[in-house]
Amino acid sequence: MERLWARWPLTTAGKRSGAAAGFPLLAVAEPWRRRGYGVQLIGQAVMHYRPMGRDRLRLPTPETEAAAGFYREFGFSPAADGPAWEKFIGYDPEFLGT
Repeated sequence: MERLWARWPLTTAGKRSGAAAGFPLLAVAEPWRRRGYGVQLIGQAVMHYRPMGRDRLRLPTPETEAAAGFYREFGFSPAADGPAWEKFIGYDPEFLGT
């Protein structure tokens, strides 16, 4: 049986500590891609880190244009401070009505 996931590093950063915290990012193996699993992994990371006060997810620089397209599609962009891509996961005060 072919593995569904591959491991890659992911870091988060947030208001609480200002430092990045790492955990393994599980990337979807090739035969299982384009089925919605990747965005579910992003959602799980957001659900895990947002309550901890983190406001960004960071991924390693994409190795292929297809990976870069996936990153862009789900809101990641190149980080200003190094070779990574990041996504804001904090709460938008306007959305919350504050």
